Parts: sequence; C-alpha cells; structure tokens
Amino acid sequence: MDALALHTLLALDRAFPRLWRLLEEQIASQVPLSRNEIRLLRQIPAEGAPAGDLARGLGIDPGQLSRLLSRLVRRRLLARTRSGGDARRHRIMMSDRGRLARTAIDHATSAIAERVLGSLSASERRQLRQAAGLIAAFADSLPSGGRSPTLAAKD
Repeated sequence: MDALALHTLLALDRAFPRLWRLLEEQIASQVPLSRNEIRLLRQIPAEGAPAGDLARGLGIDPGQLSRLLSRLVRRRLLARTRSGGDARRHRIMMSDRGRLARTAIDHATSAIAERVLGSLSASERRQLRQAAGLIAAFADSLPSGGRSPTLAAKD
C-alpha cells in the first residue's frame, strides 16, 4: 500500500468514529436512549430483521445484542418473535413505540445535521455528499468479514 492510500485510510479511521460518536452523543441527549439503542433502532428495517443480521450489522457479539434487545423489548420498543423451527433464532420487529422513537431519532439527527452542516457552503455540502457516496460505495464493495473494532461502540 502506498503512503497516500495508507494516510487516507488512517484519516478515515480517525474521523468517522469521532463524527459518529459526536452525533450519537448529541442524539442521546435529546432522546432517552443509549448510543447502542439508537444504533440498533436505526438498523431495523420496516419488515424486521433476523437478530443475527443485526448483530453483524452493528459489529457486536450475540450476547451483547441479546442484552440490548431484552432492554428494548421490556420498554416495548421492539418485539422478538421466533424465526422458523429453531428456538434460538429470532426476528426483531419495531413496535409502534419503537417507530415513534425512530422518528424522534430521525428528527434529532436532521436537526443536528442542519446545525453542523449549516456552516458549509452549498458547494462544500455537495462535495461532502459526493465524497460520502464514494466512501459508501467503496465500503459496500469490500468483502464482509470480521468486525472492525473502530465501528463497534460500547454501551
């Protein structure tokens, strides 16, 4: 790997966790949820998802996900149903309360993004969107495998 490529990857590795931590902390100050609860609610699609897929997507181990799910099920934000004949497999669905919490998270995120990105010119925001699209496409092209320790937040 050449020096420029290494410098670029290291810069991304330092910047993204810092940005996400800042965003998640600001959202958590506005909604009564932990950073990992916010991350989980953002990951669940409308049709629900298998618990194992959520653990992999969040980069957390199944035990940590199970504890997180139990808290959110107790608070009636999520529902957990058995998936097929295997009692160990569950599908996770958002309840009406969970959808309301997700809406509050989305509104808080939008307000924070407006505040943070408001200092950029229209041209700079466009460049940032383009760069983010390139980074997302690059990340999507990578083989999925082990988890990255910089992407897994502790609760």
